[in-house]
Amino acid sequence: MVLMFFNEKSCASDCSQDDAGQAMRDFVGVCRAVWRVDRGASLVSEVRMEDVELAPGYYLAQWRNESRNRDHWQFMRRLNRKAPYSTVLPAPPEEQEIEYRHDGDPVLGLAAAHMMEALAVSLPTTRLWDAPWLSVDYVLVDEEEVQEDSAEVRHASTPEHVASTPSGSARARRTPSPRARSSGRTARAFSPHSSSPPAWRMT
Repeated sequence: MVLMFFNEKSCASDCSQDDAGQAMRDFVGVCRAVWRVDRGASLVSEVRMEDVELAPGYYLAQWRNESRNRDHWQFMRRLNRKAPYSTVLPAPPEEQEIEYRHDGDPVLGLAAAHMMEALAVSLPTTRLWDAPWLSVDYVLVDEEEVQEDSAEVRHASTPEHVASTPSGSARARRTPSPRARSSGRTARAFSPHSSSPPAWRMT
């Protein structure tokens, strides 16, 4: 079963509602491409997708109610969806803490995808996400040492990225996947345009 981890940072741009709406329709196309490969594929997000803010003041719950998006939302309703990330991550060692960053910013979805050797998926809101692999840096702290390293995470923001994935494989490059510690499991509406952190952290 393919796990797709939603990259919450792909909603953090200040694009217009029209651009965000088109990006969401394109994102559904990515999910369809994965679903055609594996009909048991699951989309995992930190909060329910309905609660994601696609652009400032514009939520997916609003997008789904627009008439031109109804067919797209019907597909998303059929897709197996899970939230938060901690519902699929293994229980972490108590003595470990970890932080992942991409382009200097903390990331959760990319981190979860790396740890599970799975596929990260993004809305195509900026050219930053137009790549089949994304680089992440991480710092792993346990009782005995501090490990700093980088890795590449399998990623898709277009159907073409999905097509370039080896069949049955979304394995991260270069480094083994460390295990992170979760500090909470309470899902809530998450706005990437807010300074408030999401409920689930890796530090």
